[in-house]
Amino acid sequence: MLRYGASEIFDTPNPVVSVSIPAMHWLVYDRLMEFDDDLVPRLSLATSRLSSNGGKTITYTLREGVKFHDGSDLTAEDVKFSLELYRDTGLSLFASFFGPLETVEAPNPTTVVAHFSGTPTLDPTVGAAIVPRSVFGGMSREDIEQFGNDQMIGSGPFELVSFVQDNRLELKRNKDWWGWAANGGPKEGTIESVIKVQMANEETIANQLRANEIDVTPDLSTDIWEGLVGEPNIKAIEYPALILDHFGINCYEDPDNPGQPHPNSGGNPLLLDQVVREAMSWAIDRQRLVDLVLGGRGLKGSVVIMPALAAAQLQVPDSQLADANPDRARQLLEENGYIDRDGDGVRESPDGEKLSFRLFASTVADRLPRYAELIKPMLEDVGIEIEGPIAEDDPTLINRVFAEADWDMFIWVWTSPPDPTFMLSVASCEEWGNMSDTYYCSPEFEALYQEQRTEADPDRRNNLVKQAQEIFYNDFAYCVLSYPTKLMAYRDDNLKGWPFLNNGVVANWSTETFLSLEEA
Repeated sequence: MLRYGASEIFDTPNPVVSVSIPAMHWLVYDRLMEFDDDLVPRLSLATSRLSSNGGKTITYTLREGVKFHDGSDLTAEDVKFSLELYRDTGLSLFASFFGPLETVEAPNPTTVVAHFSGTPTLDPTVGAAIVPRSVFGGMSREDIEQFGNDQMIGSGPFELVSFVQDNRLELKRNKDWWGWAANGGPKEGTIESVIKVQMANEETIANQLRANEIDVTPDLSTDIWEGLVGEPNIKAIEYPALILDHFGINCYEDPDNPGQPHPNSGGNPLLLDQVVREAMSWAIDRQRLVDLVLGGRGLKGSVVIMPALAAAQLQVPDSQLADANPDRARQLLEENGYIDRDGDGVRESPDGEKLSFRLFASTVADRLPRYAELIKPMLEDVGIEIEGPIAEDDPTLINRVFAEADWDMFIWVWTSPPDPTFMLSVASCEEWGNMSDTYYCSPEFEALYQEQRTEADPDRRNNLVKQAQEIFYNDFAYCVLSYPTKLMAYRDDNLKGWPFLNNGVVANWSTETFLSLEEA
């Protein structure tokens, strides 16, 4: 048994609409491709993958005899349906990778042929949970978004036992899964069940690990993690991470009336002025945040691609960073008519509107509200009034940002798949209504984002990605605060064979932990 304590179980049992790290979904649902323990794509449900037509056509051969947990056959028609579902709805964490997918064929029960507009830089099937057409068929996008999927019928190595929202998830071993060694597969792990329990905070999680009530933690804050170092039977490990913490700003502009807020936006329209957003960036001292909140275990932020994707990350020299210079922030605001006219310490716009904004912070990680508490006086020091910070759990903040658009600024976290497309997608116009969390839209950025998705030459692709980062950075829809190191802990007296995986052993892009661990 693997017992996993976390501040959240996952956002929904429905893998099509989930925007959480999909580790739990991928235990229940097979994929044609998967990430190995080095986060490199490899074959999974597919036994072969052949490219043709200059890389624009990919033919997959499926394993024979695979069944869903309800006993029905998984065939090429289910795969075709699933890929088309992600393409047509534009939903899921991997939606951005399906943009180039044009058509899918299933010429026989074990063959799937996918046609793309260009060579995909990352095969989208690596993230696509294969769902049964018998369950998801006939639904509109709106139906899919509302579908609770409380039975979670997949074909993967584990199947659902029970799920209680905001409480507990229990999965049991699917003994018939094709991948177990007993069935001729490559995996010999002996875990019989995975239990994920939601807990109030990181301190509770750490104490439960000490008490041997759980076996593994998610990412922890520095002080909590350091308290576990050296504890009996506990390994506290530091991992390189595909994570960034960011300060997001509501840029929801009416595309038909440039400079004016979108009719659906509840954000302060003063934030549509790039000058105000840039001044905020100059006012925030990122190194101070890294030192005080992360205890130095991380790097100060700049661009939207993390250092773990080094070849694609734009390097911004310290001398050019809009960071830790409140005098520059004040100068920029003064030069553009943002002046404290009544002496109350809060600047007004040239039209007399006060620079007063609401700041929200997700509670999904303890460090996020801590950033907010430090950032508030930094912004107030340059004449920007902050209401809050207002701490909200992820479901509440997700609804506020993505459904209601009723917010000004937030502090949140992204964990990215091991490819640049995802982090660029959250700044894409086409992701309005899905992954775009600031409603940013730039035609210049969009063109680069679209082009890099099918650029086969790695050097040219990285150049396109860097150009896109530069545009987004200079528009200041995000102030990237930091790139934290991932700090996790596990017990080694109950289970053995814990792998060291980039980005951590459980909340990760690989299922290797769950498939390789054995009873100690």
